[in-house]
Amino acid sequence: MAIPRNPLATALRGLDRQQAGQYVPDGAPFGGITGIALTASRTYVVRFIAERSMTITKVVFVLTVAASANDNCDVGIFDSTLATKLGSSGSTAGKLNGSLGAVTVNLAAGVQIRQGKVYYAAFGSGPQGGTAASVVMTNLPTNAVQMFGSTAGLTELTFQAAFPLAAPITPGGAIGSCPVLALLQ
Repeated sequence: MAIPRNPLATALRGLDRQQAGQYVPDGAPFGGITGIALTASRTYVVRFIAERSMTITKVVFVLTVAASANDNCDVGIFDSTLATKLGSSGSTAGKLNGSLGAVTVNLAAGVQIRQGKVYYAAFGSGPQGGTAASVVMTNLPTNAVQMFGSTAGLTELTFQAAFPLAAPITPGGAIGSCPVLALLQ
């Protein structure tokens, strides 16, 4: 028997806002977020629970400062163990040095996620040819992102010093700043 969700908590989630996807991390958008410069050759990883079963075909992030060069990015989705990359865009040019605001990156193929299952969304930034792009990120104390544990499936935010996205992800430790993403159908 399914446990009913708190109506107030449910009303705040993407499912009840009739969005064609969901925000990552869970509960975004929220206060305390800001544009932060990307670190070169880093993959940012954010835990989320699928609000409903759907096929994710694109990922949106918010660019606040454009890169001074045509730097590449990669977005994707991993399983709860960070061992399997379920899909990604591949290294993609022309997204970090364009117009400010919402930027959409298409996945190479749709990724099916199932309601109630844990996944990780990933955003990778490649080598930088000049001034780094800034994107809207979480702004949390690093000790707050591992309150349930530091291993895959438990840690909320982590990173890997690598680009493009590759499996498995080896968590590089706690990190308080990760891109706020919209996973879209």
